[in-house]
Amino acid sequence: MKTKSGIQYIFLQLFIITLPFIATAIPLPGETLTVSYFFIFILAFLIFINKSSLPVTFDNKTFTLLAFILVAAASTLFRLMHANSATLVSGRGEMLYIKNVKQIISFGIMLLHFIVLRHIFARMKINSLQKIMGLFTSATFIIALYSFYQFFALINNWPYTDILRNNTHYSIVVPEAARGWIGTIGIPLRRTWAFMPEPSFWGTYLLIAIGLLFPFAYNSKNIKNRVVFITLIIALIISFSRSAWAGLMLLSLYFFYVQLRKLRFKLKIPLLLFAALAAALIFGSVYFSKRFDILINAVTFSDWSSSERFGTFGKAFEVFFEHPIIGIGWGNTPFFLKSEVTYNFYVQILLETGIIGFILFILFLTQIYRSLNSFIDKVKDDEEASKLAFGLKMSFLALLIIWINIPTYNFSYIWFILSLIVALPASYNNSKPGVLK
Repeated sequence: MKTKSGIQYIFLQLFIITLPFIATAIPLPGETLTVSYFFIFILAFLIFINKSSLPVTFDNKTFTLLAFILVAAASTLFRLMHANSATLVSGRGEMLYIKNVKQIISFGIMLLHFIVLRHIFARMKINSLQKIMGLFTSATFIIALYSFYQFFALINNWPYTDILRNNTHYSIVVPEAARGWIGTIGIPLRRTWAFMPEPSFWGTYLLIAIGLLFPFAYNSKNIKNRVVFITLIIALIISFSRSAWAGLMLLSLYFFYVQLRKLRFKLKIPLLLFAALAAALIFGSVYFSKRFDILINAVTFSDWSSSERFGTFGKAFEVFFEHPIIGIGWGNTPFFLKSEVTYNFYVQILLETGIIGFILFILFLTQIYRSLNSFIDKVKDDEEASKLAFGLKMSFLALLIIWINIPTYNFSYIWFILSLIVALPASYNNSKPGVLK
């Protein structure tokens, strides 16, 4: 008979495997439950009934996150109490009080992710944590292979291109609409989304996994890491997510900079990335020369879609200056702007929770970043631990980049990465030096 900790590890693995399945949900009466949420609830329950795993401790980062949620909840409650006829119903017909309740519950679930995963990871040894990360990248690799099939299947009208996407909490992009800017330049290709609500979510998810693999693909002699790394990059490219493309280039530049600082000149992978992206842009501009102006607009974010986003930023700041202290309430953007979102998570935090909430959230991110940098300095003489920590740093930077263009927080993989970073020092202390190989 398996122990409770053994059962917990099985459900943890299932949770990790389901991280790419954002658009997949368990049907409930009149509702759906994201499949990864289901497993986090089970993990929380297993911790609760296992007395040997208690108590669950909070660190300064958890308290800061909790303080931010309380400010967001207070802002939401205040706005609900002072709502008027102009802000009671959104452009999509949503009622203010229903939206508010859903948003607070959603952030509560994300807090649960952070507390539960941090608690589990902090009790693991560093080699177990490395296996967990390996499972994450392996699961992503398998889904990336499916996205390759999806890429060709969409062109040739093969079956099984749109499966396991039944989550009612997200706007699911239908295959016919998954062409976006790429369809405006005459390219007979389609964007891939795997099991995500839309292609941009898939591309940015891949960016997180690629960030984690950067140091292993560069420094390791293990060919498997490089195969997985290159596979994920190709999958990211065929998602045609400009946010993911830009993020990949920024991560490559940062990695290039770090290697120069270390006086290492074996820059094969960054150069390969730059060469591949440059070749793709040159090929596209030559082959589709008749639509070159549209291509340039798309790549430089000066097309109509980007113009709409930048216009939304301006309107968001106008509303922010009317409610600067605690904002308009968490999730209330559609009630004050015609747009459903601000297209930038930092702007959305500022708009919806005001200066107070924004400062708390930035403090939370700063605490995580400083903790990670401190750990990297601590293990600089441990090559494998350094690679692990630097991979997490690249994933964290990828997340910060993603939030520039995608205002989302309720994806389980975001809190998976943040929890790994926070738990890493404790996990390393549980292990003997040099345990990673």
